[in-house]
Amino acid sequence: MLEIDALSPGAKLEGLVAADSPATLREAYIHSQPRLRIHDFDLKADLDGQTGRFSLEVITANGFNYSENIAVGYDIYDPAGKLVYYDKRERTIDGQGLDTMHFERPIYGVQTWSPASPKLYRVMLIIWREGRIVEYVPLKTGFRKSDLEANLAVLQSAKPAVWSDFDPAKARAAMTALKKQGETGKFSEGDHRKYRMAEPKDQGTRKGH
Repeated sequence: MLEIDALSPGAKLEGLVAADSPATLREAYIHSQPRLRIHDFDLKADLDGQTGRFSLEVITANGFNYSENIAVGYDIYDPAGKLVYYDKRERTIDGQGLDTMHFERPIYGVQTWSPASPKLYRVMLIIWREGRIVEYVPLKTGFRKSDLEANLAVLQSAKPAVWSDFDPAKARAAMTALKKQGETGKFSEGDHRKYRMAEPKDQGTRKGH
């Protein structure tokens, strides 16, 4: 699969001149993907106490008209760059077909992510064919867990936000200002969310619409 993108100095100018004029092209890029490729993926990094839960689902595609034997795997490195774990599995994919592989792994002694200390793990998705790498996708992820406990909005490893800090007067002032801009809202001191915006009854009254 091959794709060519080209950027011009401005979208308006691009529409005024002939598409085949070389003077309109700026910073042209050529993108390509092998016929054996990563079609899609879903990566999740969660926490179970002090243990990280790494979950990865990789969908691979075979663009050939015949079956192909491939290997799919990943490497994961901690924030310091040390290899934590790797996995690699072989699979046969039908011609013009898709195949899904699921990986799951506990990460012990995980270094958690927080706004104050955003520690990220590096993940590399890899496809091999006959022992040769045909595609790889570099990613970064952080291990964290969000909870809602009693009257606290808690982000693990971060400072809790307490609902009692809510200021009704400031919320009313904000709502009044937004209504002057054409927005409508709802306010309820009994609502655990305290203040939320509602969809405007008439979208045509909003500025910019």
